[in-house]
Amino acid sequence: ENQQMVSHALNDKGAIRLLGNGRQMSAEDIKKNIELLMQNPVQIKNMSRAGLEVADGLGVKRVVLETKPRYSKDGKIISLRPLTLEDNELLFEWQLDPRTRRYFKNPGIPTYDEHTSWVKSRLNDIFSYTVIILHGKAPAGVLRLDPAKGVVGGRSVYMISLYVDPHKYELGIGKAALGIIVELMNHSEMRAEIHKENIPSKRLFENLGFVTNNGYLYIKPPVEIFEV
Repeated sequence: ENQQMVSHALNDKGAIRLLGNGRQMSAEDIKKNIELLMQNPVQIKNMSRAGLEVADGLGVKRVVLETKPRYSKDGKIISLRPLTLEDNELLFEWQLDPRTRRYFKNPGIPTYDEHTSWVKSRLNDIFSYTVIILHGKAPAGVLRLDPAKGVVGGRSVYMISLYVDPHKYELGIGKAALGIIVELMNHSEMRAEIHKENIPSKRLFENLGFVTNNGYLYIKPPVEIFEV
C-alpha cells in the first residue's frame, strides 16, 4: 500500500508515468507505453527534471552536513537552497554592482531581459546546479556547478563559480558556501577558472584543497572510493 502512495506521488510530480495495476496489464501494453514515451523526448526531459527535484542521491550527505553547520565570521549559519524565479530581482541588483562582475570573463553588466533569460535557463537546466547562498535566512550569493566540457571517460567533472552580495564581502560567506558544496559533491572532480588578478579567490580555493599548474585553472580531484 505504501508503494502505491509513493507511485501516485511520483506520478503527480511528473517523475514517472503510472500505467496502472501491473496484474491487469499485458507485456504488449507495457511495450506500447514505452514506445510512446521514447517518441516524446520533451516528456522524457521533463520526467528527468522532476526526478532530480524529488531525489538527487545526496540526501545522506545533506544529513551529515546538518550535524556540522558552517558559519560566517559574524556567527550566522551559511546554507544553500535552490534558485527560484523569485530570486531574479535580487540577483539583478547584485549584477548591477560593478564589483560583482569585476573578475568575470564578461565583465559587462547584462540588461534586465538578458539576466531574466539567464535565470530561466538555469531553472530549466537539469544537468547543472544553481543555488542561493543563505547568510542566516537572507540570500547572500549565488553558487553554480556546470558539467565541464570536453571530459572523456565518463568522469563526473564540474566547473564551479560563485559570487557574493557585494555588501557582504569579508564575512567568510563564500568560503563557507564553497566548503559545503565541496563536501557535498566530493565524489566529483571540481574545477574553477580564476582571473589572474583575483587573489582572494585564489587563496580561497587553495585553502579548500584546489591546486593549479598555471595560476588560472584550479582543480580538486574527487575523493577516491575503494571497494573491498
